[in-house]
Amino acid sequence: MKGNTAEEICPGVGQEALDIEVTTRCNGSCLHCFARSGISRSSSLPIDLVKEIIAEAYDAGYRHLHITGGEPLLWEGLFETVGYGFGVGYKTIFMNTNGTLMTKEIGKRLADYGSFSMSVSLDGPEDLHDRIRGKGSYRRTMRGIENALNAGNHLSIFTTVTKRLLPKLPHFVDDLYKEFPTINSLILIQLISITNGAFPLSKELLEPEDFIRLVRMVALLNVASLRTIVKKNPLANVVSKLLNMPWIPWVPPLYREGSMIIMANRHIGVVHSNRNSLGRYRPGMIRKVLTSNTYRKTVGPDESTCPLCKYFELCKENGIVRPSEAYRDLYFDTPYCRRVLDKIPSAQVFCKPNEREACTF
Repeated sequence: MKGNTAEEICPGVGQEALDIEVTTRCNGSCLHCFARSGISRSSSLPIDLVKEIIAEAYDAGYRHLHITGGEPLLWEGLFETVGYGFGVGYKTIFMNTNGTLMTKEIGKRLADYGSFSMSVSLDGPEDLHDRIRGKGSYRRTMRGIENALNAGNHLSIFTTVTKRLLPKLPHFVDDLYKEFPTINSLILIQLISITNGAFPLSKELLEPEDFIRLVRMVALLNVASLRTIVKKNPLANVVSKLLNMPWIPWVPPLYREGSMIIMANRHIGVVHSNRNSLGRYRPGMIRKVLTSNTYRKTVGPDESTCPLCKYFELCKENGIVRPSEAYRDLYFDTPYCRRVLDKIPSAQVFCKPNEREACTF
């Protein structure tokens, strides 16, 4: 196994980033945080272990690194890790942060790495952001964004889309680009359920009609040269095609070859929002997981639900190979993707011929 090429191990490792959750510690208490939901106490990875993971992942073919948390700026090994990663040979390193701890000095240190980039979470105008992340956090985040950009960092804004944000979204995006014209992009993340039932933001989850409205807005924002991206939800590709509004950047699926995260508790997963473990990290586990049948089945096309769906061919042509994740809302009887497409009349022509009469809108 040691001598296998990256393509033989897993074709996606060269394009995907290895995610490392270096800590679950955070200076915030966000109502929608899946990373800390259900965790009784915080945990962090030792710097030496992170270096070991980074080196092993590079040998397995990874060339991009993603550092997340919790809040990575609370983790004492951040700068040493970034320097080590670039020294090993990684092409890019990306970090998520809430921005509230981004001082001018930290911004300058991170900008010196060149191929380093970051996202800062900003969940709408001040009233909406502070409702989700705590009073005063909006102003601290805006100051952090300013500090990072003034230092020359490559920065994108991550925004969680709630039902309450939708009517304000166009003005929010326009104002954001006026305030910070050098940001790389605005990346929209659909709010997800963090429990199996009700949680503080349950009423803010997007219903199928809301998602269609979101895609319309994103398309028009891009026509206006306000670069806006839907994060890892290819249902947006299908909806934009059916609406004849093909102006959104192509959206890749959440689960795909090469996706992997090492959690702060050392468990290995495929995506950060799902805590299903593929094993606990120890030396050699990255290759072992990538070549396992369980991993291949997890990231591969769905073989049970999708092939039976009337929209199967339409979805496959537009990047959907698995049903929408169950946490998109609180209704689990029918996949979210199907309920969205059922709301678009033009989707009927893409139904399987023997099921077109059964399509209802």
